Amino acid sequence: MPAKIEFGVNLPQFHPTTPTSLVSLGEFAEKAEDLGFDSIWTLDRVFSTFPFLEPLTSLIYASAKTGRVKMGTAILMTPLRTPSILAKTAATVDFLSGGRMILGIALGGHPGEYAASGVPIGERVARLMEGLRIMRLLWREDDASFQGRFWSLSHATISPKPLQKGGIPVWIGGSQIGATVNDAAVKRAAQHGDGWLGAGSTSLKAFADAYRRFVQYAKGFGRDPEGLAAAKRVYLHVDSDREKARTILVETLSAFYGKRFDVEGLCVYGGDKECAEHLARFVDAGARTLILHPVSDQLQQAEILAKDVIPALR
Repeated sequence: MPAKIEFGVNLPQFHPTTPTSLVSLGEFAEKAEDLGFDSIWTLDRVFSTFPFLEPLTSLIYASAKTGRVKMGTAILMTPLRTPSILAKTAATVDFLSGGRMILGIALGGHPGEYAASGVPIGERVARLMEGLRIMRLLWREDDASFQGRFWSLSHATISPKPLQKGGIPVWIGGSQIGATVNDAAVKRAAQHGDGWLGAGSTSLKAFADAYRRFVQYAKGFGRDPEGLAAAKRVYLHVDSDREKARTILVETLSAFYGKRFDVEGLCVYGGDKECAEHLARFVDAGARTLILHPVSDQLQQAEILAKDVIPALR
């Protein structure tokens, strides 16, 4: 295993049957920091039939309750957003949090969300890349000008800028549920990203294959893979009653994704030792940041992870 593995945890943004409250969100953020997690993360979704909190505003709230942990999106669908507005919002999160923001981005793929946002889904790759150029330009420079296919800037400045030197780290991800990760997404991350971010809906095998290609492409672009992040978000539930843990994951994730989720192939569940052994395989496959995502009983699960699972991986 690498000498240093970082552990993140996803905020309790959603639950199909229990309304999410800001009170529990703040309590969870404080607890996650106290337990020693390195980072706190959010997902992105526009439409849902159950309570689902917006990712960036949730991170701003969590940052006010904490002082050390990093704040990340895993992932944010940037093609749905105007890049100058997103650059300003993300810079504000970074400024208010004291330089703790990580922007994980990807395409997303729900046609309804693209249609409602006025974005043709066939333009999503071009918009993601042009938007990334604009955000980085605004984070670095004053009096910035840019002429692109979709947006233009003329002597534009945002202030305050991100506190992090050079701007906010951008980790790029991509996936199809359970499938081999699209090669274009891996190549995009290797050329333009500050890291690769494996989705929670992809398997260990898919992550290992994607990371192997990510390293190869990064070297081909003249970049050092050791200087780039490698993260994997993992849905999990720790319980010595494996069937109970499996049922919780099936019910929650099938509701979230709108179809039967392959918990057996895509999730980690069971007793603490079993979960630690499974997570170690992601580390062996290249992950240097594990974003752990319990989907139920989040406070209790965070404590179990911090006290009984993570120490076995240190």
